[in-house]
Amino acid sequence: MRPMISLDLELEQPRSEEIPDSLTDEERIIQVGWVVFDPLEFKVHETVVHHTDYLHTHGSVSDYIRTLTHITDEDMRNGIPLEEIYEVLVECRETYDTSRIVCQWGSGDMECLRRELPEDTTWEFGHGGLNVKHMYMSYAGVMDMQARGGLSKSMARLGLSWSGGPKHQAHVDALNTAKVYSHLLNQWRKEKE
Repeated sequence: MRPMISLDLELEQPRSEEIPDSLTDEERIIQVGWVVFDPLEFKVHETVVHHTDYLHTHGSVSDYIRTLTHITDEDMRNGIPLEEIYEVLVECRETYDTSRIVCQWGSGDMECLRRELPEDTTWEFGHGGLNVKHMYMSYAGVMDMQARGGLSKSMARLGLSWSGGPKHQAHVDALNTAKVYSHLLNQWRKEKE
């Protein structure tokens, strides 16, 4: 099986009653992280995380997002344009000859990335990502397990431990999404044997 990429984004959220100090009217990517991994062996080849140049274009990260992600303005001072981060992602796909389909927890990260890139960007991936959360929910339904919940709770139900660092860091969430995907593939492979 070819290597795969598992990707996660951390986003600044739009200004609202809950987030009155947000400086944006729409979700904006502040951190992009991914791992390149072999799904069957669960061997991680590379881990990448970049902060975007959100500070240069929009100003500070809101208190809500800072508390949730532990991403500070200081972390982002050397952020780079999203287009450059995307180029590094494409280089990883080419270097490791990964699938064009990217693993993600939920359905929105690849769409969000594509939406926020300039319109003339050549998209080098599939039309959507592989939704590992839906895979888990299907597996949980068949196994009579609780299907609802976030990544951490779903991992615990599968007997997997969280690893790589704190939650809501893009590369850490991507790593743990990859662990769930690998675990489910191997469970199905056992059934085949």
